[in-house]
This record gives sequence, C-alpha cells and structure tokens, in this order.
Amino acid sequence: MDILAQINKELCNGCAACVNICPCGAIQMKTDELGFVYPDINDAVCVQCGKCVTACNATQEMVLNAPVKAFAAAHREKAVLCASASGGVFSAVAEQVLEQGGAVCGCVYDDDLKPIHICAEKKEDYLRMRRSKYLQSDVGLVYQEIKKRLKNGQTVFFSGTPCQVAALYAVVGRQTTNLITADLICHGVPGYEMFKRFIRYLENKYQTEITDFNFRSKQYGWQRFTAEFTDANGRKQNIGKVEEFYLAAFTAGNIMRPSCFSCRFATDRRIGDITLGDFWGYEVVDLPFNVTKGNSVCLLNTSRGMALLPFLSERMYVKEIDCNVAVAGNTCLRHPTPKGEKWEMYMQAFKDNEIDRVALQYCARNKRRVWKERLKLWIPGRLFVYLKRRQKRR
Repeated sequence: MDILAQINKELCNGCAACVNICPCGAIQMKTDELGFVYPDINDAVCVQCGKCVTACNATQEMVLNAPVKAFAAAHREKAVLCASASGGVFSAVAEQVLEQGGAVCGCVYDDDLKPIHICAEKKEDYLRMRRSKYLQSDVGLVYQEIKKRLKNGQTVFFSGTPCQVAALYAVVGRQTTNLITADLICHGVPGYEMFKRFIRYLENKYQTEITDFNFRSKQYGWQRFTAEFTDANGRKQNIGKVEEFYLAAFTAGNIMRPSCFSCRFATDRRIGDITLGDFWGYEVVDLPFNVTKGNSVCLLNTSRGMALLPFLSERMYVKEIDCNVAVAGNTCLRHPTPKGEKWEMYMQAFKDNEIDRVALQYCARNKRRVWKERLKLWIPGRLFVYLKRRQKRR
C-alpha cells in the first residue's frame, strides 16, 4: 500500500523530505505528465514506518518566526555584487562559513543545466551557487549528507526555497546548533522538464548549444535584469525579460507546480534563520549605497540569524529598515503567487509536446511589448533609479 496516498498530491511541493528520511530507500522522485516531480514508493521495500508522512511539508506542524530585524544590503566588493542575483548576502555568509572550515549547500547547474543541490567546501564550488535559478532544484540525498556533516561537528550553511528548508529540518531536526539556514523569497517553481524544453527551443531558434543560462543578468542593472544564455563557444546572448515565453509565464504564475499556489511559506513569518531576496520597494528608503548593480533584503529571524549581523556588516553595506517596508515590496512575503490565467494552456501544451508552438505564438503576439521593454533599457541606470524614486515618493 502506498502510504503517501493519504496526502493530497496538489499539496506536495516536491521537497524530497520523504526520500531522505526513508530508512529503507523505498522512495524515489519521479516526473509526472506535467513535468513535476512527486514521490514514488516501492511497496516491495516499504516497511510502513510512516516516517515519510510525518516529515511531509503538507502534514507537519510548521515553526515559523517573525523577523527580528530587516536590512537592505549590498556587498562591498563590486565583482561579488555583479556576479550575484541581488545584493550578495548569500556570498557574504558563505565566505564566512567556508573561512571557518564549514560547508555551504546550495543550488548549481549540472552538465545538463539541471539545478541540483550540492555541499561544497571549496570557493570555486560555492561560486556556482550564486544567481537565481527559476525552477525546482533536485536535492537528491543532500539532506542526508548534511545530517552526517552536522553529526561530525561541521558547520553547514544551507540555502534553498522555504519548503526545502522545512524538509531539511524534518530530516536533521531544528535543535542542531551548527546549522544555518537561508530561505529564499520564492515566487514558485516550474519543473525542470519545462525549462529543458525551453532551452531546446532556444537552441533550435539560435542554432547553437547552450551551456549556461542566467535568469538575472545585470547587463542593464539590477532593477532591469534580463535573461542571458552562454553557448558552447562562450558567446553570450541577452534575450531580455519578456522576449521569450518562459520568464513572462513564470512571472504570471502560468508554469509553477500546483502546490505553489497554496504555499504555506508565502508569509512574513519565516522558516529559515535568515530570509533573502530582492529589496523591491527600495525607492522609499534612503540607502547609503548605489542600488544599480544589486540590492538585497535580508530578514534575520532567529538568534542564529542575528549572530550573522557582525559578519554581514564587515562584508556588506547594510541599512536597517522597517520589516513592514520589506514585506510591502515583496508580495510573496504576504501571499502565494496566484495561479495564472493560462496555467492550463501551458500544461496542456507541455502534455501535447507543443511548447515550441506556444513559444512562437508568444513572440508573434508580444512584439510591441518587447520593443517597449527594450527601449527602457536605453535609460542610464542612475537616471532610472532617480525616476523610480520620484515616482514612488509622489
């Protein structure tokens, strides 16, 4: 009997807590017809212990914390700031943990551009964890690896979506003093299979092999981030934020997994020691640094999070802000992303293997929007910030 059958599939967020906590190795994550991963139990191996059910995000009680303090932050090193998706807070914490002999666990692309979570003790590995990946990562058995590292006394810094942080706690417990967690302000996660078809479409369109994809290129500044891919020859191609369907569909809630639309973690009370994201709403605050190349919001939610403040202050420009200001600028600190009007259309296109057709239709219908967005990119960065501040403060 499938012991997980009692849990509503639409509530499963694919966190893989069940896979990692199973003492028999009876559970694997498998892809369904919409391209999302769900646990699959081998009944011949399962001993019906029920650990997978008690570890499940959909059933366990959540311990969420109100932020103690909130900060706007930007890394002091320009190279780090430019290489980060936002302001570089993740890098600052990771650098500190590695210098003290700890390990950092975060998301990187594998050779197939599949996002996977790995643990790293070397700087060159952690550098691959920077930059946002707007799709669900494969955590594999990384929670088990973290548990072993913690037992051996090593400090581990884990960064992931809130449901992944909750899954990690379900496997290792919350009382571990040498674990630091960062939950990301998450808009929701598409499946890897959808992203893979998007990459295949781009490769056909541009007649090239794509070896890297950056969802948050800062070529035109942090506020006006664009997407960018790198081909096998090292050439980069900027494709803007609305020029292809994927980012537009992601922003509109049209390609997320079903559980994202009822996410328990899309609230101002947080699961991680710290919360990281973009500081949208920066226009209403006087900041002591230039935001054109990056700006993070950082919520410190626990005593372990607060203990990081001295290290962050050494490596970053920081400005304390009102928690309400931080929440006001990020809708996913208030409620989940609503289900998009075209979600069913995209899912049907995926099932029918017609994503290329949808992509071409999107391009044909949005030419004016694309040109409008491209024209905005000609505005100098500092002038753009000035105009945004004036607009917000009227």
